[in-house]
Amino acid sequence: MPFAAKPPADHDILLRPARIVLCAILFVALVWHGLWTSWRLITLLTIASAFSGALFYELASRDASRQWTVIGLAAIWSLCGLTWLLLNRIDPPNPDWSGALIAANDPAPQTPCGALPPNGMLMLFGPDAAIARGNGPFTPIRVGTCPALTLERTPDGLMVDAFGYDSDGNVVYRIARNRFEMVIRGFLKIERPDKSTLRIVDDVQRETLLVRYLNRNTVSVHGTFRCGDAPAVTISTTRVAFGNTRIARASCRTLDAAHPNPIHYPAD
Repeated sequence: MPFAAKPPADHDILLRPARIVLCAILFVALVWHGLWTSWRLITLLTIASAFSGALFYELASRDASRQWTVIGLAAIWSLCGLTWLLLNRIDPPNPDWSGALIAANDPAPQTPCGALPPNGMLMLFGPDAAIARGNGPFTPIRVGTCPALTLERTPDGLMVDAFGYDSDGNVVYRIARNRFEMVIRGFLKIERPDKSTLRIVDDVQRETLLVRYLNRNTVSVHGTFRCGDAPAVTISTTRVAFGNTRIARASCRTLDAAHPNPIHYPAD
């Protein structure tokens, strides 16, 4: 008497759906950092919907009971929800800041400029500083023949205008009223990590420009500035380097719209 074939075990029925759930989790983990953070929730909803459809089709083709279908769909949506909560805790998305820089409440460091005049604005470039009377626009530093950047205090906040040059004097990027545009194709991009900071970085997060609106009367600027044949000027928190030469003596300039007197790093 021939033996009857054994019905497939329950674990065989669940094996392929389990693979679908696992693929959904792995897909989210693998592509997460390549996604725009502002689209995070929509992306997860799309992934959950796609894999829910695949799971439903798989279970329906196997004539699985409604109970297993409900459990499978609930597992996908629950796992996507837990993934969203976990990743938001580990790597919370930054707000999409734009527009004027808003003054923070950071203290102003000591500078060789002394006390600010009424309605004055202190602009810091490492150990160097410039004091401006009024709201601007001001061009506080110059590299060779190129103005490094222009700052203006408005009722909405701080506005930045700038041009970035290469060693041949070509304009690589420009910033107009805090809006960034690449002129020559490259890997630079703008970041607004908070409402008071503007950064230009490359693909490995090296800073080309950092503008921080420390408080209502103080702006701090770091970065690397180039202009034609002039050696690059690198400004950090504690020093200014002109090419390979460190500038040890701090300077202070006073300027206004009628009498500009920028900090000048000449070409020779």
